[in-house]
Amino acid sequence: MLAAEARGDAPLYYTQWRMLLRGLSSLENYRRVYGARLEPNLVIGFLLFDADSPRSLRYGAAAVRDYLAAISGPAELTAPARIIGRLHADLRYDDEAQMRRGDFAGLLDRVVGELAKTHDAIATQYFVT
Repeated sequence: MLAAEARGDAPLYYTQWRMLLRGLSSLENYRRVYGARLEPNLVIGFLLFDADSPRSLRYGAAAVRDYLAAISGPAELTAPARIIGRLHADLRYDDEAQMRRGDFAGLLDRVVGELAKTHDAIATQYFVT
């Protein structure tokens, strides 16, 4: 969707972005922040890096980090907490660089890998197999 531009079929182009936001239950939150502007870079940035949108990747990473801290206590930094903490820090502090690079597929591949590591670390730490 990023590669295609709104040339001849602008209504369809913007409908796709609106439907992506709606499919993620984020259209209302997006409109609170950006109004009616549906610009691809704003949509992608919002879905990946917005700290206040419950459906954004950054918000989700922060929630997992907070839940892990609640489980283990604030004094102990466990392996799962370290992994998700690094991911959250990357999403929090590297957002502008990620947007400039535009390699969103690479970013999402890396996120999936880090989440798999987090899953494995949680299973190892808290569950007997």
